[in-house]
Amino acid sequence: FQSKWGKGYATESAQASLDLGFRTFSLPYIVGRSAIANPPSIRVLEKIGMTYWKHDGCKGIAEAVYYRIDRNTYLDTEK
Repeated sequence: FQSKWGKGYATESAQASLDLGFRTFSLPYIVGRSAIANPPSIRVLEKIGMTYWKHDGCKGIAEAVYYRIDRNTYLDTEK
């Protein structure tokens, strides 16, 4: 899988997920999370417009950060 790193696939698929969630399913907000030890994943969350929300654990990851974006913010940035 390392041969695919750095090519933008994670960012592209994350962006498509936001688009689907907000445009197709009209979700009010979307939350993303990453292990603190995984800065590239955190960068993807930031690149797609999500902002830091909280620091907490999650299934099997003791140290995680949560990011979120709401529908209005997402749609406003698309204009």
